[in-house]
Amino acid sequence: MPESRVVEFVAANRLPAIYVWRWFVDSGGLMSSRPSSYELWRRAGNVDNILRERKARRPSDRAADQIELVANLKTAEELGLTIPQSILAPVNEVME
Repeated sequence: MPESRVVEFVAANRLPAIYVWRWFVDSGGLMSSRPSSYELWRRAGNVDNILRERKARRPSDRAADQIELVANLKTAEELGLTIPQSILAPVNEVME
């Protein structure tokens, strides 16, 4: 898979990286962060409303709560990194 080649390159060069897609973390990447799938589809619907000249919905006040954040502590340890608790607190899933 292409993501594993990217993760292998990053690991070989001991670079901490945050990816957009979770499957990079599943392949051994450090972290991923992106809007939730629900939030992306909701925003796409809003764009459709704008293009059709309908009233756009108000942006979500909970947008910050709708971020999918995944961390891989095994990779952090291999890189010699300690992820602070302040960063781990909002993480949706921690892989060990």
